Amino acid sequence: MTTAGELPEFFLLSGFLGSGKTTLLLDLLGEEEFEDTGVIVNEIGEINIDGSTVASAQSGLQLAQLSNGCVCCSMMSDLPLTVAALMDENERLGRRPLRRIILETSGLSRPAPIIRQLLGLPVPFRISVLSTYDCVNGALTSDQFEEAAAQLAAAQTIVLTKTDRVAGPERLKAVELVGALNPLARVVDEDRGRERVRSAFKFAAGETCFADIIARDRAVPSPHERAGVFIARPSAPTEPDRLFEWLDNLAAYCGPRLLRTKGIMRMEQGQGAILLQSVGTVFDPPRRIADTGMDDAIVIIARDLQLEEFAAITPNLPLKIRDTRRQRPFVCV
Repeated sequence: MTTAGELPEFFLLSGFLGSGKTTLLLDLLGEEEFEDTGVIVNEIGEINIDGSTVASAQSGLQLAQLSNGCVCCSMMSDLPLTVAALMDENERLGRRPLRRIILETSGLSRPAPIIRQLLGLPVPFRISVLSTYDCVNGALTSDQFEEAAAQLAAAQTIVLTKTDRVAGPERLKAVELVGALNPLARVVDEDRGRERVRSAFKFAAGETCFADIIARDRAVPSPHERAGVFIARPSAPTEPDRLFEWLDNLAAYCGPRLLRTKGIMRMEQGQGAILLQSVGTVFDPPRRIADTGMDDAIVIIARDLQLEEFAAITPNLPLKIRDTRRQRPFVCV
């Protein structure tokens, strides 16, 4: 039986236009320790190919073997088919199984629809979203705020880029900004080089970040008035079916405004704790976890959502919901 830790990794590399995604990817391709990596990009031409280009006989997908041993291909319209063709070609070449696949998305892509496609992958992967944040130009004040907020809020890891071009205070401000927008993410604040690559592509479960945010009960300045982090805490045991229905209705009510959720809840009648999480409105199947002693809570990251709107979500549950942007009383739902 294959355990979760033995499954290959799938990194969804997102980030706003010009924020340094390709640079981070090229730095990874320069490290020998990241061999056995499959790379999917919008255009192979952005990657310096030093090797022979081959074609998959089954799909016609153009692939290239890179000088560091990785295999690269361009993105087709069907992501699961692209992944399958990449893995098949790697096997046809007699190479070892891929340990990880990295998908570099376009600068305006939102992670949630891509995650939905990944549910149809031919083999199970451990999936992680990685987003880059441009310390020079930022992203949250741009005209494409909605796309940038969706990318950053969905990430398990946020990598600060162009840090060498900003002074210490601006760099610290960037750390605080992305931390306030997505307190669930691990922030990589290292200058460009080998250690930044290793930190960026280290698979992170994010449990420590989750424990930190639910342990705090204080107002957190918002990086943008349209972005909010809400914490829902149960005041009584919750029936699983009612909780799942509430989450479904939360996703339906918010639609694209829902950017990320993560929570741990203990069910009634000694049924134990379950881990709940989503990217956008795409939820992972709930799974049981060992009791860590962590307080029950659900962290909800959303844009353009007011605290009072939670009253419209049914069924009524014994939840107290707080907007972390300001010191306001909980709203009982």
